[in-house]
Amino acid sequence: MQEINVFQIQPGWTAYDMRAEKIGVAIERGTTYVLVEKGLLLWADLYIPLSHVTSVNEEESNFIVNLTREEVETAGWENPPADDSWEAVGATPSLAIPLREERFDAVRGHVDVDEGRR
Repeated sequence: MQEINVFQIQPGWTAYDMRAEKIGVAIERGTTYVLVEKGLLLWADLYIPLSHVTSVNEEESNFIVNLTREEVETAGWENPPADDSWEAVGATPSLAIPLREERFDAVRGHVDVDEGRR
């Protein structure tokens, strides 16, 4: 039996289902998943568990998942899995946005347009 090295999978590789139908293109590989970008066939990016990868072809830059495309789409893999890089399923990494305070003073009054042209 040939050993499968799922850690060969790289961004840009094509994901296929068990019937050799295209699922999408990998955009990231985590420690327990490969993130496949949504496209014409997928309605959301999918975090496919590496445990479902049955074949890796480095020469052709693709890999095969052990489900049909329809099963992959309905597997509930729209959120990142709980592993080292995520706190929990469905968690969104925090984003720090620096804020600064600004002050504007507005003065109401009548301005003579001709006076500004002198």
